[in-house]
Amino acid sequence: MTATMTWVGPDVHARSTLAAAIDRGSGELTRARFGVGTEEVVAWLAALPQPIHGCDEAGPTGYALYRACEVAGLHVDVVAPSKTPRAPGDRGKTDRKYAELLVRLLMDGSLTPV
Repeated sequence: MTATMTWVGPDVHARSTLAAAIDRGSGELTRARFGVGTEEVVAWLAALPQPIHGCDEAGPTGYALYRACEVAGLHVDVVAPSKTPRAPGDRGKTDRKYAELLVRLLMDGSLTPV
């Protein structure tokens, strides 16, 4: 497999998705917000510099995105939420912060695929 060009961490909910992506070449962080469904997210992921490596947490919404990405030929892992490292006292979880945390932990190899 060729080296990952873009790392992606989407935070998927039933009504919206916020995603963060980091381009390996430039180090640029890109964010995007989507409505309901996976079609827009998959299209955005496909438009990023390829190949990508993304992740989302296990659950009904995470598996839906995983399946849609698998059909499109995009590499997205489902990770265990209970094994996602969190800083002690970190209570301010926002979708933006969490999407960025996921992408950085994925780049670091700190997430456990299920």
